[in-house]
Amino acid sequence: MGNYFSVPLAVALAVPLVAGSIVSATTADNVAVWYKTLKKPSWNLPTPIFGPAWSFLYVFLGLASFVVWSQGGFQEQTGNLALYAVNLALNLAWMPLFFNKKNFKLAQIDNLATLVTAAIAAKSFYHVKPVAGYLMWPYVAFLLYANCLNYFHLKENGGTQPLTEDLYRQEGKQNPGEPGYGAKPTSASMGTSAGRNHRSRTGRPVIVRAAASVQKTVLPKLRMPVVRPKLSMMAMGPRSTAATAFRA
Repeated sequence: MGNYFSVPLAVALAVPLVAGSIVSATTADNVAVWYKTLKKPSWNLPTPIFGPAWSFLYVFLGLASFVVWSQGGFQEQTGNLALYAVNLALNLAWMPLFFNKKNFKLAQIDNLATLVTAAIAAKSFYHVKPVAGYLMWPYVAFLLYANCLNYFHLKENGGTQPLTEDLYRQEGKQNPGEPGYGAKPTSASMGTSAGRNHRSRTGRPVIVRAAASVQKTVLPKLRMPVVRPKLSMMAMGPRSTAATAFRA
């Protein structure tokens, strides 16, 4: 009996954990770099906490789905498990919308839909077996917090973040994570009279480009002329010596 339930339990736990890890890997760069540039509320959790928190909640989701499945399998729990699948898909869709597309409005809509379907699933799971509903409530509570956080980003950052943005360099901006990122370029901050970006599109600093320009324009004028022997003398010299030796 234990062996029979071990495989379905492992699958139920693996589905949200593996799917969440795969989707999270596609947003890792933006989480590590771009997310740091956003305005955050005082009640925002530290970024390193979100990963373990979601892993913990995904374990609860997997356990809840397994408990429901154990009460008749797919034949009797088709509707509940379908609702669970829809909720999980909405949950996973939020990360690319927020971190990759940087579409705070669409991410907010998705987050709200995730919260609603999670609350419905928790109630439905409770009627199947109370413990399954209890396992869903920490997930619902965290989604409520996530919706509030998403709404803050929508209000404070939504109007300033484009849908597509180069992570490491963009015209008129410093590298993400550096002081002043996102501010308008000035001549004082950029070190040039025109107020250009401190890096070119190739990533070379201004000072490197200036040095290369000096090397191309100034250094050739400073080079000393090189005295080159005439080709006629080089060509005739050996022949004259050989002719003299032959005549002697």
